Amino acid sequence: MVRGVLSGAAVALAWSTACAALPARADGPDPETTPAAVTPGETQQQLDQLNQRLSEADAALTRAEAELTAAETALAAARKERQRAEVDDQVLAAAVAQAESTLAATRAAVSLGRQNLRREQQVAGAVVRQTTQQDTPLLGVAALVTNLTTGDVNEQVQWSTTLFGTTQTRMDALRTVQSQVELAQQAQETARARVDEAKRAASTHLTETRGAEASATALAAELSARVRAALEARSQFEAQLAQEYRRQDALRSEASSVEDKIRARMALLSGEEWAGSPASGALPLPVSGPLTSPFGMRLHPVTHDWSLHDGTDFGAACGTPIRAPRAGVVVEEYFNAGYGNRLILDHGIVDGHFLTTGYNHAERYLVRVGDRVSAGQVIGYVGSTGYSTGCHLHLMAWQDGRVVDPMARWF
Repeated sequence: MVRGVLSGAAVALAWSTACAALPARADGPDPETTPAAVTPGETQQQLDQLNQRLSEADAALTRAEAELTAAETALAAARKERQRAEVDDQVLAAAVAQAESTLAATRAAVSLGRQNLRREQQVAGAVVRQTTQQDTPLLGVAALVTNLTTGDVNEQVQWSTTLFGTTQTRMDALRTVQSQVELAQQAQETARARVDEAKRAASTHLTETRGAEASATALAAELSARVRAALEARSQFEAQLAQEYRRQDALRSEASSVEDKIRARMALLSGEEWAGSPASGALPLPVSGPLTSPFGMRLHPVTHDWSLHDGTDFGAACGTPIRAPRAGVVVEEYFNAGYGNRLILDHGIVDGHFLTTGYNHAERYLVRVGDRVSAGQVIGYVGSTGYSTGCHLHLMAWQDGRVVDPMARWF
């Protein structure tokens, strides 16, 4: 499980554990200088920066999830609006179809009425013509020269009058029907125009809602991708952070193991050996190259976190010879995931202190455990093995079993 933000108690515990790992002073003279060590403030700073990166990843994920939630809410609203628009469009389409059906029936009725009206007008015209032809001044003469009686003439006149009146009544009724049909037709045309306008508005609204839904869908997809990316980034960072904690634990364990072994060797020294320490000046550098990273707290080039850099780096090309700065015995030579190929030399008592030097990230070494080396002897070649970003030598020094800044006194 990845460690989250550490509490003050956890920091204090980590610091007390680190202090407990530091070796007790071996028998011999007091050191003239106090070896450098990690302070509680530096430990807290390192842990704060490690956990800040995880907090930033959490914040980015929270923001992306909130934006996605808002986008999904907007998308749901857009879909509902689009569904309502589709229902409105269907209802109005049915209304238009009904209006068109009614209008077609009305037009058929109007057409039939007009045909009937023309037929009745023709009949009435014939009657009028017949009546007009019979209703002339010659009618009396005709009565005198024909066998028509007065009763016949009266009957014919009555018949004409009745026929004309009936026809006129039918024509008036037809005209009334025609007027009603025309009014109904006008009302239907008006209704249809309104329905058409409503349908156009509904169609426009439907198009707009579909566009809004498409935009909301695209935004939701984009934010979903951002959330997935944030989750992936956070997952990767958690894995990196867990790996970094494991690496730091391994380095602390490695450092503690090396110091324990040095103290064990120191314990084997006799009082005469401590008293007979020879004087010595500054040791020559083991490689030719610029100092690229000093001992102390620094921003790590890989993790970008502040941590203790427990040695001094020299920017030498791969294959550059590494020379022993002083005669000594090879006490360790192995591979470590963090330090790469490493080699450790005991130099015995120097200026009243038990001096040990270490060489890390080498391409390879030419000596093995138990070998005695002389000052200036080539013991290996610079490389970039282990937790390294490029060819260099990571030089370390232990004074009386405690890691110190190599350049502060010995080189």
